[in-house]
Amino acid sequence: MARANIQVLITNECRACVKVLEIIHQMKHKMPGVGVEVYNLDERPSVPEELSAVIVPATYVNGRLFAYGEFEPLMLIAVLNRLRSQSTN
Repeated sequence: MARANIQVLITNECRACVKVLEIIHQMKHKMPGVGVEVYNLDERPSVPEELSAVIVPATYVNGRLFAYGEFEPLMLIAVLNRLRSQSTN
């Protein structure tokens, strides 16, 4: 699989953030080689410039916005599988 890096922006008082983090951590265990970076805006308000978001949770894959809010795990699997197929072509 091409190196996939998932970045997630969260806050402390966000219920959807908890659900998204659960999905992300499940993906990390199911798909070795996937990196995860979590930015808690309440604890560390500065994030990389390319990860600017006004809604949390905000999920990025390799620096590109994937989703705001909750999402279906299968959608993330599809994106990660697409990265894998691109690396084998």
